Amino acid sequence: MTDHELDALAALRHHWLQAGGAYPGGDAARSAHRDTLVDLVKYGFVRVFRHTDHSLGAAVLTRHEPQSQAYCAPLTTLMAHHDNSMQAIDWLGSTLCADVPGLADDVECMVPAADTTTLTLLKKAGLGPNTVSLAGRVDLALERLVARWNPPADLHHLGLSLERVRPADADAIIALQARVFGEEPAYAWFMVHKGWQQRRRDEILRGEIPDLSLIIRVRGEVSGLIEGRVRDRDVHHGSSVGIGLVLDPELRGKGIALVGYRRCLELARARGAIWIKGTTGRRSVLHMAELMGRRATGVIMRRWPRFDDGRFEETLGEARQVSPHPPAQAPSPPGS
Repeated sequence: MTDHELDALAALRHHWLQAGGAYPGGDAARSAHRDTLVDLVKYGFVRVFRHTDHSLGAAVLTRHEPQSQAYCAPLTTLMAHHDNSMQAIDWLGSTLCADVPGLADDVECMVPAADTTTLTLLKKAGLGPNTVSLAGRVDLALERLVARWNPPADLHHLGLSLERVRPADADAIIALQARVFGEEPAYAWFMVHKGWQQRRRDEILRGEIPDLSLIIRVRGEVSGLIEGRVRDRDVHHGSSVGIGLVLDPELRGKGIALVGYRRCLELARARGAIWIKGTTGRRSVLHMAELMGRRATGVIMRRWPRFDDGRFEETLGEARQVSPHPPAQAPSPPGS
């Protein structure tokens, strides 16, 4: 793959992500996509479709890592893009159907939510949706959260308290995550891997704790975790907040997630963060995210774990409604 094709493919990926309506992107984002592609080309395998005029039409890239940086677990990354021309789509479909069945079971592909063609082709090749990435404006999300639910800032009404996370809580937090996702691995399969758990434990012990980190104790045991991490410089969204909640089953359905979202969104607003973003496969979180004005930006497709019960259809349907149809030609990279 030539440098010009790397630029064109990065621009194409950026274009598809922007088509969903909740991805501002920009030059820094295009550069980050290009860096990812360079690693895939350098350490993985590439197949490319070129039109008769030698322009890039489609590409499939794969790379296997025995221990990925993201998950501290084995991962086969798959990336697939097309320029929306019939020739490129036909080639991509046949290539995926030929290649994907031979990939390891840990294969994962992040597809822009607006690219429904690639989502369909990957399903035919044997993959299914695991999680959806969602993004929305912090101010709108907070406004709708308060207007609809107006959750309190604490849990006193439940007879519970929120405590700040300390390094000494590391083992209890890892035990909570291992317990919850050991029983429900489809929602965060990597959290049951020893490598991920050890890295997370070491981070907490070093004091590398998100801006907002709160635990909930029940009968002296850590049974809930609320985390909000503000990124003042986010190459994809400018500035953003990511929110994570882990609750034992006995704490669910009590409105605790709403309290956590309010605390995190208020922190994000005070820090000047513009976007709220994150991924989920839980129906309840998808519903809440949609009510707060967040839209799908991407879909994580996997062989396992996956959900084939249609839980993402409404979310992805909304993304399609705002998606301009990309042109049947790869967009030119800036300066070309």
